[in-house]
Amino acid sequence: MQATSCSTNSDFDIRFIITTVNNVPYPFTPDECTTICAVFDYLSELIDAPSGQKAVVEISKYPLMASKVAGLGTTYLPNECGLGHSAMHRVLISGLYFSEERHGVIRINLNLPFYTGDAGSIPNNQLDLYTVVLHEALMYWALLPVLA
Repeated sequence: MQATSCSTNSDFDIRFIITTVNNVPYPFTPDECTTICAVFDYLSELIDAPSGQKAVVEISKYPLMASKVAGLGTTYLPNECGLGHSAMHRVLISGLYFSEERHGVIRINLNLPFYTGDAGSIPNNQLDLYTVVLHEALMYWALLPVLA
């Protein structure tokens, strides 16, 4: 059975969503859940002055991505665009918008083979899930201003 969230004390409330395509469910494996949770535990360690509120992140597998797209991520921009204006940034630093249902979303391409083992031993025919999730979190959620 798939985990529904990470059981850590990080600054993120990670929610795993099971995608269903043509009545076929695509859950995350236990190793995939562990890898994704490790990314957000790592990011929590880097946040200089957290607000104490948890940012809600929904993560799911997605079937309709181009073959060269490993993942997509977005945050919500409640008032204006730019660094420091995302819902993710505001909930983590100021505690604002903490009542929102979710603050960010990541979709992982379910058609690609992902690796969840130790770094340094990634097979040539697989993508490192940790790196993909970390990339989406940093690039699309504008977390860089909150890192120590």
